[in-house]
Amino acid sequence: MHEQIRKVANTERTLIGQGKRAGVVEVAVFCDMSVGRVEETRRLSQRTDSLDRIIRDGVTLGDFLGQERPVAAPDALVMSAMVMDQVSGIIYDNFSHRDARVLWARLALDGDEASTLEDLG
Repeated sequence: MHEQIRKVANTERTLIGQGKRAGVVEVAVFCDMSVGRVEETRRLSQRTDSLDRIIRDGVTLGDFLGQERPVAAPDALVMSAMVMDQVSGIIYDNFSHRDARVLWARLALDGDEASTLEDLG
């Protein structure tokens, strides 16, 4: 496989050096390989990056991947807000204001920790 990777890379450099297009088909014809094999060879020869590579100020690439609370997608935030609006409407339409506040706090719908029955009492 290493020989194929080297052969494809050398062929690409040669074709580019001659001012020719170094597309998958051209490289496959020049190397006497199938198009699928050239694509697989290119895919396997792509460089990888270390998660320990320092981006700046001592921060590594892995630090960005290991976040405990990743940022939610905008559409997920919108959907969450819409659901909370509907839940709020249902609770306040079907219960008295006092009961609705108790439910809201007990179920932690406000984003805080759920209140205990003792705290609510």
